[in-house]
Amino acid sequence: MIRAALGRARRRLRSGRSPTPFDEELGFWRSYLREHGHDACDRNNWADAFPAQLLDYLKALRANRGRIPRALELGSGPVSLLAWGVDQGLFELTAIDPLAREYERLMLEVPCSYPVKPTEVFGEHLSAQFAANTFDLAYSSNALDHVSSPRRCLEELTRVVDEGGILYCEGFVREGTNAGWQGLHQHDLVPEDGQLVRYGRDGRRSVLTEGLPADTVEQRVETLAERSIRSLGYDWDESSERDWRSDAWYTLVLEIRSPS
Repeated sequence: MIRAALGRARRRLRSGRSPTPFDEELGFWRSYLREHGHDACDRNNWADAFPAQLLDYLKALRANRGRIPRALELGSGPVSLLAWGVDQGLFELTAIDPLAREYERLMLEVPCSYPVKPTEVFGEHLSAQFAANTFDLAYSSNALDHVSSPRRCLEELTRVVDEGGILYCEGFVREGTNAGWQGLHQHDLVPEDGQLVRYGRDGRRSVLTEGLPADTVEQRVETLAERSIRSLGYDWDESSERDWRSDAWYTLVLEIRSPS
């Protein structure tokens, strides 16, 4: 479904027709990169945006595997928050995003070679692209609420991450509501008792992580300001329509176990 929608969005872009949610996402990044392209090249911004709590998991994975961990990022966007880790050689990263081709064109305007370059893969179809147990770590930041089926993406992530590996998810709590259910934001995601729960626009509740071959290791909710992301798409100033610095931000970490 999402692949067909992306195809329609590309045709609309070429024909000048009404915008789609994909067009709106591209429009946001096009505007951001024109205004903040130099900020996206600042290694200090890469370090600030990197999820510091991920470091302990990476250290443990490297010790257990005896090598640099292999990581997968779902929905990286054009400026991945994992850039600092790649720059520091902490892992081998494969980043994916349905809009990868469009982002590649946008990044031609940025005055540096960004260290993360996504390829076009859909989260709902990971196992068609990657063999089981390919990765030691999967990461997704503020992307699961953008996809057609968050549950399907999580199922696919548990298939391509090896036993004992880590699934590290973070993002805004209830971003569907926060964004007025506009564009790609069609899911309210909430961590509850070690599970990731989805609320639809109609209020219907479903537990996305229920029954997955994974055990919760960590659950945390803080503000975006406490998470310390201040750039790479999360910049704020007095002219911004929304002050998201005080919005709730969740982190949910799961360890993959062998399917029963």
